Amino acid sequence: MTPAASATFAQWSKFYSQLARQAGLKLGHNVQHEAIKERVLKRWPVLWLNQHGLMISDNETSWLRTIFRKHRKSFSYLEHIVVLESFLPEQWCIDEVFAEVAAMQVSHDSIFTALPLPSNVSTSVRSVYRRSWLEMVKQHSAKLARKNGGGAVYAWLYRHDRDWLITTNRQFKQSSVGHIERINWHTRDLSITRQLINIRKQRQLDIDAPRGSRSWYLSKIGQVSSVEKNLHKLPAASLFFKKYCESVTDYQIRRITLAASILKEQATLTHSWRILRKAGLSKERITALAKNHLNTLDASECRT
Repeated sequence: MTPAASATFAQWSKFYSQLARQAGLKLGHNVQHEAIKERVLKRWPVLWLNQHGLMISDNETSWLRTIFRKHRKSFSYLEHIVVLESFLPEQWCIDEVFAEVAAMQVSHDSIFTALPLPSNVSTSVRSVYRRSWLEMVKQHSAKLARKNGGGAVYAWLYRHDRDWLITTNRQFKQSSVGHIERINWHTRDLSITRQLINIRKQRQLDIDAPRGSRSWYLSKIGQVSSVEKNLHKLPAASLFFKKYCESVTDYQIRRITLAASILKEQATLTHSWRILRKAGLSKERITALAKNHLNTLDASECRT
């Protein structure tokens, strides 16, 4: 049997982009990496991942982040399996994944390779390219014009009429910034903060809720990039994040407290090992402050 050709990097890139979008973890071009990390860690024990060389970090170069970006290298079969098992339904089949990736239709941006022209390019040729670019950049922004069929025109102007091109693009960029500034940031601040408060109320007594980091909250309202870039214009939302975002210690203490409360309601002894098991935490990973809190609860049980 003739072996099938391997899928391209572009096809794998599109597959993982689609996987994140289907899970609600990609909005526009923004991938919710923190939410992806939490999803994977919910499925795979950290100890097992570390033992197999799959340690997940918050670094930009972490394998889990790069697998959801444009692929520039191959990933190991274990890295693929860890992600696929975390996202796909039970009984998923690796052969079906390979077939789906191989069937991905990807567009390849055309690369303009103009022949060298004399330095004294005629005025008429330059005018044609300028007029063509102006028509496109008026309809789109400069960035979108390049992606919508203007790549060749842009490349020619960049090589032969760069000063005019940069000046023109700057003019249209300034006009678009002016449009953005018309947003009522006060109204948006109040709206976002109300959403954040409602999300916090819904998760407060949920022992299985992920750590309430800023990235997690933003992933829930679907405005990660917009909010993070404009936090200085959102004082109420900024105050919410400062007051209510959980550190790792806060997260562990919340789970320990809820676990102890649940065990008491069930008339079960709240010894530390029972609380840890109910909270889904391990003795090895617990922070010092969370451990002190746990010992306090355990001591109070002994007194009663």
